[in-house]
Amino acid sequence: MHRARRRPPLAVALVSALLWAAGSASAPGRAVERRIVSFPSADGTLLAGTFYDAHGIGPGVLFLTSCAGERDEMQSLAAKLSGAGPRVLAFDYRSEGGSRVASGPKAIEDALAAYRYLIGQARVSATSIGVIAVGCSAKLAVELAAQTANVAILGLISPELDGVADARLALFKSVPMLLFASDAETDAKRLFAAGTNVQSQLTIYRRPERGMELYAREPAIKNIIDDWWEQVYGGWAQGRPLLAAPADEARAEPKAPG
Repeated sequence: MHRARRRPPLAVALVSALLWAAGSASAPGRAVERRIVSFPSADGTLLAGTFYDAHGIGPGVLFLTSCAGERDEMQSLAAKLSGAGPRVLAFDYRSEGGSRVASGPKAIEDALAAYRYLIGQARVSATSIGVIAVGCSAKLAVELAAQTANVAILGLISPELDGVADARLALFKSVPMLLFASDAETDAKRLFAAGTNVQSQLTIYRRPERGMELYAREPAIKNIIDDWWEQVYGGWAQGRPLLAAPADEARAEPKAPG
């Protein structure tokens, strides 16, 4: 496993650490309420979802599963993340002919409907959200960013971005990103190279599994996402804004974590 990250100036690193410590000390893990919900897409199709609510305040998080995935596959991560404060929504793509529709115009409308449902909940910021996406759903994350301009933090596992132009990836240039991929995958590396945020991080695994198989084989991914998310948002449970990070000044060489 190799991890690449950008090296922030010392002042930024210290501010980030202090904010994370303050948020952790004043907002211990909260009890999470898990509710089954439904909401309509643009054409009236009802979509099923799970809403995780720790009754915190701040940006919500939208989970986009892999093409063939179901929302319950990542319920432990959703609950863990929500326990730090944010409200989390995971939903299932619509089914047609026995298959999930996770790409194309209908999938985009469904993702937008989920986004609107999430920001419509009490105490959820209407101006910024986080997105966690797996595999092909990374393209939906790109569309959300393009159509809402409100994707403020991004976590991707084995993103599939074939056909996505560099101009689209530039939407995430200043967005803090946490990326995971196998060594043979190139899209995560491409997206990381396009970004400049000092808090972005790319972890490469020397194994063949991708997407949810990689997530299942590497249980540490869940804790990495949870810890990084809390650090980057730094005290979001108290409603403080995202930590502003300057453009990249230097890139650390990929290295195996100690």
